[in-house]
Amino acid sequence: MIPLNNNGIPNNGEANRNTDPGDLRDRVWDYLFQAKTSQSVADIAAHLQCSVSDVEAAVHHEWFRLASDRVAIAYGNG
Repeated sequence: MIPLNNNGIPNNGEANRNTDPGDLRDRVWDYLFQAKTSQSVADIAAHLQCSVSDVEAAVHHEWFRLASDRVAIAYGNG
């Protein structure tokens, strides 16, 4: 049995991958690109098997737009 950390995430190499901000940001962007529509923070966290707070931290970045609890890819105008 794999031990869990305080966020309920398995305490192994996968857990480190899930909580690395740069890696998680890349994975959120890929997920949103494939989904082709905005997603809720909770749905993203469930899909990527990480905490909601980790997703919230990752999407506070110029790559994303956050409205209410929905996250979308931020596309430039120019």
